[in-house]
Amino acid sequence: MPLPGISAANHRILTKFHWTIPAIEALTIEQVFFALHDEVVNHPISEGAEAALKQYALRDMPAEGPFQDFLKNEWIPEIAELMPSDDPF
Repeated sequence: MPLPGISAANHRILTKFHWTIPAIEALTIEQVFFALHDEVVNHPISEGAEAALKQYALRDMPAEGPFQDFLKNEWIPEIAELMPSDDPF
């Protein structure tokens, strides 16, 4: 069974960077996003999906980036546990 929410991100940071658990748990959500950014950005997608995302990004992307209005109090790591999943992984 996969780890839920922030536990999964923390585990990935542990296996990727071999940082200590207290150091990982002290990270802000921005630091977690930054640490794992290359894995999210480089995730392979189909050519059609890539074209659609590029069209959307060019039209609607604010100059400050996609997360400029992301508030820390909106981050709910446990939300993944509430979502139904058909994913066998």
